[in-house]
Amino acid sequence: MKIPEQILHAAQELTTRYGNQLMYRGCYNGCSVYQFCFPKDLDTGFPILYLFNGNEVTTLQGTETCDIIKQLRHA
Repeated sequence: MKIPEQILHAAQELTTRYGNQLMYRGCYNGCSVYQFCFPKDLDTGFPILYLFNGNEVTTLQGTETCDIIKQLRHA
């Protein structure tokens, strides 16, 4: 699956530093969800999610990202 340019732009700082580590997670409330996956030795804290509704990107990081991932796993 091709990652939309808007997602790449929103994650540009992280992808420049760590490489393109974006993973498609599924659809949540009508938005495509992408997760930035840090390298294993740097993977601490809450996940960073990018929600894309076809026009705009919303970046999320915090406890709600865990809830979204959990819902996507059970979908």
